Amino acid sequence: MTSSAMRAVVSEDSEWIGYGLGPRFRLRRVSTVDGSKRSLKLMPSPLDTDNTYICCFDVPQTDFEVEVDNVFSAANIEYSFQYSPVFVKRYHLRRGQRLTHKAIDISGKQLVFKRNDGSQTIDDVIRLRANRYGLTVEETLILCSRIGVAVKTEKPFEIKGQQMRVNIHYTYRNGGSLMKQDFDLKIGSDNTVGDMKRLIDELEGIAYKDQKLFKVKYLFDSQTLKECDIDDNCTVYLVPKVIGGLDVSDLDMNEIYGQRGLVCFMGPTDQSAYPIIRGFEADDTRRVIPFTLELRFTGPQE
Repeated sequence: MTSSAMRAVVSEDSEWIGYGLGPRFRLRRVSTVDGSKRSLKLMPSPLDTDNTYICCFDVPQTDFEVEVDNVFSAANIEYSFQYSPVFVKRYHLRRGQRLTHKAIDISGKQLVFKRNDGSQTIDDVIRLRANRYGLTVEETLILCSRIGVAVKTEKPFEIKGQQMRVNIHYTYRNGGSLMKQDFDLKIGSDNTVGDMKRLIDELEGIAYKDQKLFKVKYLFDSQTLKECDIDDNCTVYLVPKVIGGLDVSDLDMNEIYGQRGLVCFMGPTDQSAYPIIRGFEADDTRRVIPFTLELRFTGPQE
């Protein structure tokens, strides 16, 4: 049976927007002078026709960051930010965790809000996007000040076959020291090695993509635990993959400007790391209505 769709609501202090199932979002304004932060007040749109919430700035130009809190949720979530009809960035967050986005994974760029002050660059971006998407300039000004947010919950882990306890012996390096850790999992004989990696990721925070599992030989993701001769109280050895750097090519920043001011991406910044949940399968019985944050400058005109 499909449950009714959930709609986002604003907290009593107007600093959070979220759902009854747990996940919630907050925007903070970050001073470009001293780095101090202040949560931005949220309020429902006066029109209230498209599940839009207004987020007001009191300075003409400011950096900002987005905090996603899944601490009190009962489920892992996938969520996305959308800045244009074609630009969407997706993330995953485990239950019990929170994440601050100092950038939205765009070459490590900092999110910045700039009021439309008539600069030629901003006017050019508005006209370009209006022509590209067949919109009026007025419609584009609104579009470019909005961030669309969508949330999905993950289906609970399913134990397949006979339930058993598997001991994981985790060996890794911390600096120059060799570290060892043991933990147990409850899993089924018909679950795959990939399922076990997903469960380790969820419970222990060791990213799926960074895991190598062995018994006597390397275990492949598609094999079932029964096929690998893994039974109750068996020990499996986990070692992390060697993680290297990755060059990120430059992107055309003009295309992802957003406005009333403009939401744009400026100088490089540190990007908060986030856990990736591999094999994510949305729970279709938990329907969540997406919402939109509309950014507006409310201070005195200069």
